[in-house]
Amino acid sequence: MSIFTINFFQNFVYMMDTRLVLGTIGIVISLSIIGWPVYLLVLIGGIWFIRSYRKFIKNHYLYKSANDFIDRV
Repeated sequence: MSIFTINFFQNFVYMMDTRLVLGTIGIVISLSIIGWPVYLLVLIGGIWFIRSYRKFIKNHYLYKSANDFIDRV
C-alpha cells in the first residue's frame, strides 16, 4: 500500500464519520418535527380516555372484586 492510499483511507473514514454524525442529527431533527404532533395526539387521547372511562372502570366487576379482596386481606 502506498502512502496515498493510507492518507486517502484516513480521509475517507473521517468523511464517513462526519456524514454519519450529520445524518444522525438530521434524522433526529426530522423525527422531532414530525413526531411532536403525534405525541400531543397520544397525550390528549390518553387523558380523554382515562377521564371518560374512569366511572366505567370503577363500576367494573373485576375492579369491585379486587377491592373486596384487598379489604378482606
